[in-house]
Amino acid sequence: RQQSPRKSESTSKVSTGTGFFINRNGHIVTNHHVIDSCGSIYVKEFGPARVIASDKNNDIAILKVNSGPSIFAKIRGTQKVNLGETVAVYGFPYTGTLSQDGNLTEGNVSALSGLENDIRMFQISAPVQPGNSGGPLLDSSMNVIGVVTAKLNAIAVAKATGDIPQNVNFAVKSDILKSVLEVNGITFNQ
Repeated sequence: RQQSPRKSESTSKVSTGTGFFINRNGHIVTNHHVIDSCGSIYVKEFGPARVIASDKNNDIAILKVNSGPSIFAKIRGTQKVNLGETVAVYGFPYTGTLSQDGNLTEGNVSALSGLENDIRMFQISAPVQPGNSGGPLLDSSMNVIGVVTAKLNAIAVAKATGDIPQNVNFAVKSDILKSVLEVNGITFNQ
């Protein structure tokens, strides 16, 4: 979990999001929108972090702390993700309100593309809340297959269609994440 202070004109705001380590070197994956406009970034139990790489178009950011943990996430190899595959989302939604130890929710890959057929994304049915952004999308073996990035705006859809959508959430595919890591020379395990 990371906390990102955001500076405003007269007050300092703190926002939170989720991130996950991908190696022992202290590299953390999160979303660009989690760290965008932050004056400083602090990772709970690991201290200050700096931005190593950020890809606004794909909503990926790579952070670095001085030393990483001995346990870190592994990214799924070349095995194809299937429609209907069981997935889990881990993160820290509603920080300060829900569990400080994190939340794990399950669902399925609902579509192999995101909003408007965006092939960089998966649509997932696992519940996602504010604060889950930047967290891992995990397969049944707990390998990363994506990075949680957004949920459908239920109010806007309800106004437009008269129906409230349920569990329509999105994650950036791990292939996009791997590309960002490789371009920036950051090691990861599969």
